Amino acid sequence: MKNKGRTLLTLTERLDLASGSRAASPEAAAKLVQRFSNIRAQWLFFGSADVDILSGLTGKFWEHPAVDMSTYRGFCHSFRLAINYDNDFFPPPYIPKRNDNAYEPVWGVTTNNAMVMLGLMLLDHARGQLIPRDFYHCMRMTLGQYLDALVDLSFRKDGTQDQFRSNTWQFWREVLLKDYDGSKPLAEALEDILKRYLTAWQEFDHLDHILRCTGDLSCCLENGRISAPAGADLPDPGSENVAPGTLRSQVFLSERDYRPETLRALAEKSPSPDLRELLEKYSSEERLASAMREINMAVTDLYLLWVEPYLQMEEYHYEKHL
Repeated sequence: MKNKGRTLLTLTERLDLASGSRAASPEAAAKLVQRFSNIRAQWLFFGSADVDILSGLTGKFWEHPAVDMSTYRGFCHSFRLAINYDNDFFPPPYIPKRNDNAYEPVWGVTTNNAMVMLGLMLLDHARGQLIPRDFYHCMRMTLGQYLDALVDLSFRKDGTQDQFRSNTWQFWREVLLKDYDGSKPLAEALEDILKRYLTAWQEFDHLDHILRCTGDLSCCLENGRISAPAGADLPDPGSENVAPGTLRSQVFLSERDYRPETLRALAEKSPSPDLRELLEKYSSEERLASAMREINMAVTDLYLLWVEPYLQMEEYHYEKHL
């Protein structure tokens, strides 16, 4: 049954959806997101270690008048302020092209690491092992339901739909759903985004390992031979066996200059032919651009799913769905 473009579900259909770990209706999804937006930001952190890590990235903005730590949506303004601080011009919401060939994080290292930290903290809650469980309940709806709820709850201006933001959001929504299955739970989509980031991050972790060896050959030279760097032994971020707080700053990007010309210059100065060959292999333009592109897409998706919509969120009128 249709009502003003919306599908109205029967009680049986709503129960079937609920049993499949999804919101039973559009209004139920909107209520879950609204509840999520009002959770105290302090409850997101898993202990003082999380507070210390994120404080080092965005803490300078926590006392800003635009930031309200009493709610998640108010807390989101600290991420936007961090982006504005590191970038001269940032039209909201900016979406980098999927084929951009860049060798640096789209919004800078600080914002990159802050968004990854947010994603990891949200994933800890998505497993349902922490309180409050409002985070968990929201993560049980499907990605498609969440995206639909965000359209109703955000991208508004003076109580009416902000057409520019809405059009930009719809464009990004279509792109996102080409990469991630909209019928899967939101928690799985978050897990897939973080896995995408970690896979690309390992390319730069390899590079960092080689560059550390360049500065200290004694840690790498064994019998006159240097081997390729092994992949980081990272736990599966979505595994139920991973304890909260396990993955944090060890998967952050470093402040290194990853431009190919910079890395080639370092390779030429290497005293070891084997090390020079490895560095040249891992610093190819295509390889670096591909890895950074994946990182930028993952970080952008995290921002547009869990920050940008909450900057515009207002009280929701549930009668829309009645």
